[in-house]
Amino acid sequence: MKKDRFRECLGHNIFALSVKNNLTLIYAPLIGLAFIVNESYKNFLSKAIKGDKKAQLKLELDDDTLFKLLANPIKKNTPSLLEKEFNPTNLTFFLTNFCSMSCRYCYIGKFERKTMSKFVAEKIIQKSIYSEKSNCFKLNFHGCDVGTCWSLFTHIVNFTKKLCDSIGLHLQTSIGSNGIYNQKQIEYIAHNISSATISLDGLPRVHNKYRILKNGKPSFQKVLQSLTHFDRLNFNYSIRMTVLDDTIDDLHESVSFICDNTKAKKIKIEPLFMRGNSEKHNLSAPEPYRFVDKFIEAEQIALKKKVKLTYSGARKGFVAPSFCGVTQPTLGVTADGYVTSCYEVLDKTDPLADYFIYGKYDFATDSLTLNDSVINRLKKAINNRKESCWDCFCRWNCGGDCPAKYLYPRSSTYEHLPDRCIITRELTRHQLLSSFVFKE
Repeated sequence: MKKDRFRECLGHNIFALSVKNNLTLIYAPLIGLAFIVNESYKNFLSKAIKGDKKAQLKLELDDDTLFKLLANPIKKNTPSLLEKEFNPTNLTFFLTNFCSMSCRYCYIGKFERKTMSKFVAEKIIQKSIYSEKSNCFKLNFHGCDVGTCWSLFTHIVNFTKKLCDSIGLHLQTSIGSNGIYNQKQIEYIAHNISSATISLDGLPRVHNKYRILKNGKPSFQKVLQSLTHFDRLNFNYSIRMTVLDDTIDDLHESVSFICDNTKAKKIKIEPLFMRGNSEKHNLSAPEPYRFVDKFIEAEQIALKKKVKLTYSGARKGFVAPSFCGVTQPTLGVTADGYVTSCYEVLDKTDPLADYFIYGKYDFATDSLTLNDSVINRLKKAINNRKESCWDCFCRWNCGGDCPAKYLYPRSSTYEHLPDRCIITRELTRHQLLSSFVFKE
């Protein structure tokens, strides 16, 4: 029998979380149920879940109520990464591995400079669009920034728009960006791209400490200038912040600064993950409990300004078979034509390539060659992870966390639980309890 590490799982994906004054939060994520009970009720409920008829009568749980509580409705545990007929739901291009910045914590690190050819991009767009079954085609750009391959980027966007128009498809586009653009580029993005996520780490002294230009100069002013113009053009963007051990104490001020100086309505905050340049420079992630405390402190500031703060693992009310779209038919194509299922694994020499790079564009056959063994390896790893999370109340919200994080060998502050899991559990607990008012 599996040992319950947290003593929270009552069975059937129903969890009991201790709160103040001997009260317990009962949480059933698969049916979106959360309520506060006393110790006696929790004990009776635990027995009722196990089939104790007397406990069921005591709590007045009839068969219909019990069925709804214990049925745990969910479509699939872990969907296949690829079905026999490959119909991607969206396409992501990593057009180049060259960047206008040299961030000291960049997860990509250094690779040989590569940029996608127009021929490959056009062929993959055509194959993706004609296999698309919905009335909307989603085209994303990520990895190193599009500003360093501008003519290629604009060609692909214009080519895709024209193709979608010809067959009656709505085009939805997005970019992950460092925000280093000139005025002409800003105008083009604002008028041709649906949304963006822009990296800005907060206060000028915080941002400039780690996010520097290729020439070694600070980048803050250039990024803020882009955001100011995006605001003028009413462009839809969110902010991505990376927090380190030596910047965590500035988080509340950084969030306040972003709220006061931009029109962003969402700020995505993530602790540094030790990978790529961050390992090379011996940087440090914030201690997880300190990150949680500072996040909650900053959240109070953001709420007053009607800005939403998010952390990727804490998603109350969101039920997912996996953390991201890695288990869905996601098509990500790197600069040299490799097919990846992860935004962080973009090169064949990456330590995680055997889990995420599952194909390549074949010039000889003009087709995507896919590798079933890589797909199966990733599916097995995700299933194993979900099994190991069986007793965690966040299991269905975070989907087992980011595979690129838990598959990458790294140390944790605490032996019994990875740092990201601590943050996810504490912030999800905070989200759940924020819905209730406790009297002192």
